[in-house]
This record gives sequence, C-alpha cells and structure tokens, in this order.
Amino acid sequence: MIEGRTPYFYFVFPAWFKAKYPEVMKVLSVNQNRLTSHFDVHETLMDILNFQGETGQGELTSRGISLFKEIPRERTCEHIGVPVEYCACVQLSESSVAPEVKQKMAKTILYHVISLTEHIRKSCAAYTLTSVNAVLKMSLKKDDKELYALLITANPGNAVFEGYVTLDKNGSTTLSGHAIRASMYGKHANCINDLHLRNYCYCRR
Repeated sequence: MIEGRTPYFYFVFPAWFKAKYPEVMKVLSVNQNRLTSHFDVHETLMDILNFQGETGQGELTSRGISLFKEIPRERTCEHIGVPVEYCACVQLSESSVAPEVKQKMAKTILYHVISLTEHIRKSCAAYTLTSVNAVLKMSLKKDDKELYALLITANPGNAVFEGYVTLDKNGSTTLSGHAIRASMYGKHANCINDLHLRNYCYCRR
C-alpha cells in the first residue's frame, strides 16, 4: 500500500556541479531521508532559476522548501497539507478488529466503487465482495476517529481495491478519500471511454 503514496523522483547533477557546490550536495543527501513533496520540487525549480549556490535551514512553517535548504527533521504531513491517508510517514500495524467490523469497513469501500458506475449500470456490472485481503491500522487518527487501510477483492474479474476507512466509537464507518484500483483491468473496461471510471468498470458484455 505504501508504493502509491511515495512517487519516485530524482535529480541528476553533473560532476562539475558536485565539485563546485559540495555544501549543496551535502544538504541534498540529508534531504533524501526527510519528508518532501511536490511543493518542495516547485520551490527547488524556482531556486534553480536564480541559483546562487546558497544553502540554509528550511522553515518548518513553509509548505514548500527548496531542496537546497535542509528540510526540518520534525516535519510532518500536517505541515505540508498531506491528508493522513496519503501520508507515507504513518505507520501501519496489523489490526485486531472483529470479523464483522472488517466486513463492514470492506463494504464501505465496495459500495463507493459500485456507486461510481451506477449511472452506467447497463455497461458495467456491480461488484460483490469476495475477500478482505488486508486490514491495517494507521498510527494517526482523523477527526479523533481510528483510521484503517484495507485491500479487498471483488468479483467479477477478481478486482483488487485499496481504500481508507474511519471507524468511530459507535462503529460507524466512513470512506476517507477515494477507493483506488490496485489491480489491472485489462480489456474488461473497453465498453466505456471514461479513463477514470475504467478503473471501476467490468463490462457486462
């Protein structure tokens, strides 16, 4: 589940740059292990346009920090406006929730998936839940509710979906964010053209 929250990105610097700006390269090396986002990439590109070879300490309150400045070690997803369900710094642990609660959370995701193609039901079949592959508890809460990450499988097509669900004290569940298709749909969605909905469609014919 972590792969979808950590897109790969890298800079390649020529040898002359490394030799001329060793302090900049040192800061870049440190920042490899700090929390960064596309906001920082934007600030870095802006910095390159007026590059002076200067480094320094980034401000914790800044949503975007040039990667030529050291990213604060204390930085969290909250500082940069990343929702909890998309935060790569959140720890996931095995869940011990009751089987009926797992089913309820899984169906919360499934019903969302089904609703996305409700208006084109003549073309796309309605999924049924076949298994709950994983239920992981997230280390952070959302609005004082427990947050769980789930992987479920549904038929037809053995479609795998990933989703994040909140669970309150009364046992009520709510989908947090959107359900994500975690398996390939191949030719099974060729009956529709909408690129987004193809992730959730299994053609009836």
